[in-house]
Amino acid sequence: PGIKDGEYPGELRSGVFGLQLLAEKGNRARGNDLVGPGLERAARIYRRLHEARPQDPNLANNCGYFHREIGVGQAQRARAGGPEAEENAAKARETLAICRDSYLAAAALAPDDVRIVNDAALILLYHYPSRLEDAERLLLQAKAKGEEQLANAELDPEARDLLTEAYGDAHQNLGLLYLAYRRDPDRAEPYYRRAVEIGPERAGRRLVGDARLLPVEQDGAGGGRVDARDDLAQRGLAGAVLAQQRMEGTRPDL
Repeated sequence: PGIKDGEYPGELRSGVFGLQLLAEKGNRARGNDLVGPGLERAARIYRRLHEARPQDPNLANNCGYFHREIGVGQAQRARAGGPEAEENAAKARETLAICRDSYLAAAALAPDDVRIVNDAALILLYHYPSRLEDAERLLLQAKAKGEEQLANAELDPEARDLLTEAYGDAHQNLGLLYLAYRRDPDRAEPYYRRAVEIGPERAGRRLVGDARLLPVEQDGAGGGRVDARDDLAQRGLAGAVLAQQRMEGTRPDL
């Protein structure tokens, strides 16, 4: 409503396309990521586009992504304390709720898209511990769809690379789920091993990061730290996986 979809080939692109261009334009840092006012504008625009075209999974996914970037920052500032901690926590809960709903809508609209389904699971895993079973179901779905699609010999190289990355991420996130949330290292280890096999350069650097993650206690509250004993145990498991891979010659030293 209020956003024009009409398009005149060779003359005028649709209003949706124009708003997407506007959303992607802004101050950038940390590589090519939007930050500051540009990030907030992108979130507002994609939320409006998602509301106007709720059956478009890509608009829903982008709405989720930009709200995630804002919400995670708000949650981090809330955890840092200070006089604005409570206000930042409230903002984080509101922003991450939009993020969650948008990602879940995208996953429902595009159940075969491994990246979209994995990203929907990830927001539940990191920020909504009450939805752990839903996160597990989505990650297993992403894993199964990835296996099925990678078996297609006609997949073009670029699409295969993107799919392989998402497929590897689903394995790593399953490892995180079972290790940090279910406290089940035996079940987590094969997923971490497989993640390293699928994408060693990407997964190897992230495993130690996973080892420092703490299951959150409140939905929408963001992450934290485990105590020293758990931290050492989790670092140990990640290190053991990488060491085994190096011994087997399946990955280079980091």
